[in-house]
Amino acid sequence: GGPGARPLYSNMLECCKKAYGGQMSGKCLSMLPNPPTTAPTGTGGLDVWYADVTKQYLDGLCINDRPLPVYGVVTYDSQLQCCKSHYGSQLSGKCLSTLPNPPTGSPTSSGGLEVYYPDYSVRFPEGICINDAPLPNGRVIYPTKDQCCAGAYAGQSSLACSCDAKPRFGCPGVVAYTSQVVTSTMTLPRLTVPSNEADLQTLISVLKSTIEAILLAVIGSSTSKSVDITILSIGGVIIRRGLRRLLARRVSGGLTFKFKVVYNHGYTAGDVNFERDADAITKQIKEATKTETFEDAITETLASLPDNPLKFTIEQDVVIVGAGAAGLAAARALVGKGGLAITIIEATDRIGGRVHSDTLGSTRLEMGAEDLYSDTTIFNALKEEYGEGIFQEDSGEHVYAMDDESTCSSDINSSTLGHCSDDEDWVEYNRIWTAYYKSNWRYTALDVSGEEKLATMRASGYPKPGKRAWHLYNNHFAAEFGTTIDKLGARALAVTNYWWPLPEELHVNVDPNLGYEDGLRKVWWQDTISNPAVNLMKESPVTNIDSSDNSFVKVVDANGKIYKANTVIVTASIGVLQAGKIGFTPALPTETSNAINDIGIDEGMKIFMKFDVDWWTEAAGGAVAWMIAKGPAAWCWPSYKTPSDDHIIICFSMGQNAKDLKANTNDDAGIIAKALGDLDAMFPSAAQKPSETYSGIGKVSDWGSKEYTLGAYSYVTVDTVYEGGDAFDGNARKALQEPVSNGRILFAGEATSLLMAATVPGAVDEGERAARAVHPHAPSNAPSSYPPTSSYPTTAFPTTYPPTEQP
Repeated sequence: GGPGARPLYSNMLECCKKAYGGQMSGKCLSMLPNPPTTAPTGTGGLDVWYADVTKQYLDGLCINDRPLPVYGVVTYDSQLQCCKSHYGSQLSGKCLSTLPNPPTGSPTSSGGLEVYYPDYSVRFPEGICINDAPLPNGRVIYPTKDQCCAGAYAGQSSLACSCDAKPRFGCPGVVAYTSQVVTSTMTLPRLTVPSNEADLQTLISVLKSTIEAILLAVIGSSTSKSVDITILSIGGVIIRRGLRRLLARRVSGGLTFKFKVVYNHGYTAGDVNFERDADAITKQIKEATKTETFEDAITETLASLPDNPLKFTIEQDVVIVGAGAAGLAAARALVGKGGLAITIIEATDRIGGRVHSDTLGSTRLEMGAEDLYSDTTIFNALKEEYGEGIFQEDSGEHVYAMDDESTCSSDINSSTLGHCSDDEDWVEYNRIWTAYYKSNWRYTALDVSGEEKLATMRASGYPKPGKRAWHLYNNHFAAEFGTTIDKLGARALAVTNYWWPLPEELHVNVDPNLGYEDGLRKVWWQDTISNPAVNLMKESPVTNIDSSDNSFVKVVDANGKIYKANTVIVTASIGVLQAGKIGFTPALPTETSNAINDIGIDEGMKIFMKFDVDWWTEAAGGAVAWMIAKGPAAWCWPSYKTPSDDHIIICFSMGQNAKDLKANTNDDAGIIAKALGDLDAMFPSAAQKPSETYSGIGKVSDWGSKEYTLGAYSYVTVDTVYEGGDAFDGNARKALQEPVSNGRILFAGEATSLLMAATVPGAVDEGERAARAVHPHAPSNAPSSYPPTSSYPTTAFPTTYPPTEQP
């Protein structure tokens, strides 16, 4: 020790810092050989911040000036941290005001934040907690107003904050207060218990906030009402005993939890009968927490949370992939049976699939499917709901562009166009086309020298590509089947279409205020998706279906949600399946994957153009049913919606024609311009050219470019019917109907329909077939989509080629 047993130091600096660390004069440090200045000499530069104690507290701020004082200084990593810690009670806000992006002195908008903080703009006795945006920097935040009041205003004798959060007896103006307790147990079979503690904590928090929001919606939210939710147990394990016990128990078979609701209500002097009111609301809470709707609301809320870290697993009996006509028909049939939990997962933001109605001008039009076949469940349901007056058979003359200077009409009375019977090329086309639709000739009329493609009709003298009438085979005949003529399998098409059960006569909906989608939603779909047994998830593209576990099939969507089901019905389009947008684990059997690729689907679009006048009636010399253009606009017809002040033409372009319309243009306007050019060329002598009367209002519905359709509808390729196969067996559609993964994955849609492919009745019938495969007793809810068997061909399919009589 030193003199008088004083402590010794190794150097003068250490002595000054330890013995005179609180010396405000800095005398000791000034005696060093290179003494620091007693005040900063440079502005800024340090990586740490400290309080400038040379100023009064109300004017104090945080600085990072060099050199750092060596005595009694506390440093902070940031200016904000320094202001919050050292000047947290500074009413002037001086320190915070020097931040690069200082908070406003008072909130600039009322409410909106999900957290609460104390309002320091008023005196402490009047202080309350608010959630106004923006959040001032440096404020301590709380998840609820109650917690904020308890933390920031714990000693507030006026109770201003707690009364604002939860009015009760003793608060200003409150003459009575009631608190009721309701305990309830709930099971959510679609959810499973998370497997780790962090996810369990999140689940409990989400359950509490969701139940609170739902109950306040039931009883009515106000500042005088509140509900406090406590999750008491999950899977029979009491929460307060620890989450690890719950995790160790490995609860399975759905999520069962018990919760307590404390309902609080403060009554002011103007309220009457508060006890009766409290009892009534308590009854509401008890009833609400026991309903299936309440359980469904919680399940849906949990499953639809954005960026949900739990990615809750939703357990169902049946998952249906796709909310088109087939998917909704399957769900409807399963709902009719009852007792099944069903989730429909739809990739887009709407239901209906390729049945889609939209408005142009003031007229409802069909962006996709539109033909109605009489004597089907769809036709009969719509007729019963809206009356037979909304239907009309297709009528009017058929107009054909034969070349740049010749357009003919099927109506012999046309006043402006020549009759097509005078055109030899049209007569030849019409003979072949008509022969095909005489069912006894469907095979031999198009099967030439054993070749498989319609394009090979030229081998026996039929028109060749480049000949004058060749466009009729593409733009009319092949377009009806959804592709280009050289892609159609002649023999396969003939074999399957020989048994075509739907009427050849088509009906159209003429009501300008009613779309096909609107009608089906009202008569069938809305009831289906509103049923408590059905959980509809939109904007949720399915990315993988995993059947590797024998106890369930796992379905994963692009949002990360996981669904477990006993059975999965896949109704995605054949285009989506071919593109591999849905992965399968393990891979699909070879027979199934081959079947998917052996069914055709091609580009396809509909073009809608509104004109200032009806130019076509005068140009054709009479009412027009449809027109076949020479160019890629292909097949056009006037809207049949009446009465309507809109003058609308719709063009139907399939296969290569659709691709040609999109070539060298990237917008609807370019496609419409090409279609107008085809119409102009069709009527070169028209008094009013189509392009000159176009209003500038139009739409394009391009099904080939829609990410979750990738095509118009299926067609028959040369590979669709296998060697020795027919319409009922030995073909790709039948192979795709076969369940996979021990019957747990089923495919359904218009593409799997054996006899009604490419139609809405076919899709509906297939959805019902899949439902029956899930549950043999699932009802079809109506007579079969097939017409009576009396409408089937009465003669056997021809087996002698060629037949004795040629068409």
